Amino acid sequence: MTRTLLIDADIVAYQSTAANERSYDWGDGVTSKVADLEAAQREAREQIENLMETLKASDFIVCLSDDLNNFRKRIYPDYKGNRTGQRPEHLYDLKDWLVETYPVDRRPWLEADDVMGILSTEPHKGDRIIVSQDKDMQTIPGLLYNPNRDSNGKVRTITPEAAERFLFWQTLTGDATDHYPGAPGCGPKTADAILDELKAWHASHREITRGKRKGEIVTEWSLDESDEDVWTRIVSAYAKAGQGEKEALAQINVARILKATDLDGTRVIPWAPTGN
Repeated sequence: MTRTLLIDADIVAYQSTAANERSYDWGDGVTSKVADLEAAQREAREQIENLMETLKASDFIVCLSDDLNNFRKRIYPDYKGNRTGQRPEHLYDLKDWLVETYPVDRRPWLEADDVMGILSTEPHKGDRIIVSQDKDMQTIPGLLYNPNRDSNGKVRTITPEAAERFLFWQTLTGDATDHYPGAPGCGPKTADAILDELKAWHASHREITRGKRKGEIVTEWSLDESDEDVWTRIVSAYAKAGQGEKEALAQINVARILKATDLDGTRVIPWAPTGN
């Protein structure tokens, strides 16, 4: 049986180039940088070869992002808007080298995460293992290996149920790394309560009967057990923050990593609730 690695090469390229450049501060505002592309190429090659050996793979695909366009920015313009730091000098040079040297899958408007998710979930023979340190890949059902977390080449199986739950959890809590907020004010404990304890936020209204605010109607929120479906419970967290389903849909479509069924040709099919 074949075993193919779907390698997050955005991470490989960044790590390899960042590790092989040095910045020098000469004082009086004078700085310089020395970057070694050949050393970065060697390091990237070693990473790929080590992964192949560790996971006893027979083949691999280098997965890269479209560095010019990203469909998520059309949904939520601030997506990854916090990434304003300087990139390693040879980052794009190394990506070009990866394209010239290895079997690569890179698609317009998509990130490497999406490419891995699509390849992992489309019909195929043998094993396909996503290799990535990005926690977002836990939203894709299938085989996953995180080089930073999974020791001794142990590959995890992400079930469809676990993948969906992690997507919903990200939709509620957001992701500071990718710069989308989720439901404002919803932390991990509240997200767990909504998803696992079947709770939802409900509003009640009361009139103040004393003091300077007498006659004023105030809204109070409580997190209670609910027989509502999971999407309605998720939307309740947005309602508590003064938002609604529109904002919730934007966040889940930013959080979602694409699977093969999420494409119609090259068009991304938006996520929509199914009454679950």
